[in-house]
Amino acid sequence: MRPRSSSLSGLIGANGNPIRQWDSLYDDAENMMQASYVSYPLTFLLREAKKGNLQSSDRILEKLWAIGDGDLSTYIIAEDVLDIANNNMQYIRETYGGDFDVDFGWLRSFEHFAKKTREAGDPEAISMLEFDDHGEHSRLVYGIALNKLRKRVTLIFRGTYSEGTADWRRNIQADPCKVSLPEHLLEMSRDASSHIELHRGFYEYMFANKERSHKYQLERYEEIIDNVLGVLKDFPDYHLYITGHSLGGSLALLVAFHVACSDSPLVPKPVTCVSVGSPCIGDQRFLNTFRMLERSRRIRYLRISNSNDPVANLPPFSWYRHVGINLNLEKDKGFQLIYQKECEDDNYDKYGRWKTLASNFTSPSTAKAAVNAHYLTEYLRRLSREKAGLQGIYLEECYQDESIVGDE
Repeated sequence: MRPRSSSLSGLIGANGNPIRQWDSLYDDAENMMQASYVSYPLTFLLREAKKGNLQSSDRILEKLWAIGDGDLSTYIIAEDVLDIANNNMQYIRETYGGDFDVDFGWLRSFEHFAKKTREAGDPEAISMLEFDDHGEHSRLVYGIALNKLRKRVTLIFRGTYSEGTADWRRNIQADPCKVSLPEHLLEMSRDASSHIELHRGFYEYMFANKERSHKYQLERYEEIIDNVLGVLKDFPDYHLYITGHSLGGSLALLVAFHVACSDSPLVPKPVTCVSVGSPCIGDQRFLNTFRMLERSRRIRYLRISNSNDPVANLPPFSWYRHVGINLNLEKDKGFQLIYQKECEDDNYDKYGRWKTLASNFTSPSTAKAAVNAHYLTEYLRRLSREKAGLQGIYLEECYQDESIVGDE
């Protein structure tokens, strides 16, 4: 494994043509960061709308309420959310907890998508079809967005939202649980393990949530996949992207892995996962299986981390492994592209990741910087700084570059 910090160019695909069917690393990273960002304010706005605390036109408020009703024919666009925010700015400033300038960087995320659609001459070209926060005191929160400009369906998982949710309880349930792999995957390689071990909190949140109410008959994964397949049925030539920040990034990877394992012809392969500041979810056998899925072009994974973001080094236990291609954004300047394989994680040693975590908290200033490094505003700032270098790099090409992935 070798760090990489320069542009890739001139790589040719198997058919002899340049690979350009996907966005650049920068565009993929920026769009998925912005998509992950909007999940936090939508939670707040939906809560306040349900309490009757927001002012706007009845039509727009009805659209906000409707995105969580399970009807994928209803949607809300960035201009609608900006209208709600602008009509309620004083109330939001007084009510929303935390640092307004940091936490409400999300306004720029909606402005980002609104600008894209205005430039395309179609304000509805990017829309949120579903944002399900029902039962969030015990169930994870997700959204489904449609981007007609990029021919993309994006599944978004919200990160940890401390107030009134089960998110923190799931984060700290870091003991591993054993999960069996489907037979068709075992047939792909003689070296494949019959099972893998995954982070119990994340896995049970998605697949075996005993805390959910009896009124929710399906597990979250079943609901989510039913909805995603419904959208892909209407847009069969679209790519599927899955993304999230922090906890949301780990849930995104978990779902992307299971979708990639599936033999369903309804999901176009490869599935693309882009996570931001996310913890590990599996062991060495999970990593080995994941690499097998990458080689068979079932999945592509870009894991974005800030170099001093402590959350990206969790859980700190030695049996957990990161997977995929890591875009590591340095604190001051520069970036690295690192492919995770075997035990060659730069942050791994016999003590797990405890030493790396401890290095982020050696003084009040380093601790403050480490906390700040986990904010999406800081991720977007560092990404923007590296725009020139990343616009000429493509994830698909990274998977073919031996200086990054080695002799795969």
